[in-house]
Amino acid sequence: MIFLRTDYRVQLGNDYYDGEPYFDDLSEFTDLVDVDASYYAIAGLKTDGTVVAAGSNKYDVWGLGEADGKYESGQIDVADWQDIVSIDLGEDCTFGLK
Repeated sequence: MIFLRTDYRVQLGNDYYDGEPYFDDLSEFTDLVDVDASYYAIAGLKTDGTVVAAGSNKYDVWGLGEADGKYESGQIDVADWQDIVSIDLGEDCTFGLK
């Protein structure tokens, strides 16, 4: 589970798997107005219309070659997304509505 806190940050319901944290760093997940999660990723819509995302490419979900399974920022390329008003995550895709 993932929650949007009243201070516009993300809170994970359970952020450990096999004793290891899912996410190395969620410091970019600030000033959020919406969050969404799928099995492999989380994304946050910021107040300025940009998007932050972190995910695992353990099973080569995004065609980037398999990674070690850690959920990391940068494995979902949303760096150029601007003027987004809504986000949604599928099992192996990320959507942003302008």
